[in-house]
Amino acid sequence: MFDLFLWKRVSEKLYYRNYFHIMFYNMLKAEERRSPLSIMVDILRMSIRGAMKTEIVNRSKMNSRLLRIYLKHLVKEGRLKKKGDIYVTTKKGLAFIEA
Repeated sequence: MFDLFLWKRVSEKLYYRNYFHIMFYNMLKAEERRSPLSIMVDILRMSIRGAMKTEIVNRSKMNSRLLRIYLKHLVKEGRLKKKGDIYVTTKKGLAFIEA
């Protein structure tokens, strides 16, 4: 015969185990998040020798929509220069990386 009390205890343990697993996973994900400053530095480092947009997307682990915003911002500030399909870091961008 199936014991209802035992089932309830087992289901509570599974619930709490899953709850703590989710909380731990979220804490790890929060540590993986990068600041906008570190993202810009990563983009500038990747494009020192020149890089296409798809190459930057793949290496930076970002989606293309978010990358487009960062690229526009860096080009507008003069830290990146667009030559056709290739983005190249400027002297101002190199100074930004070193700072």
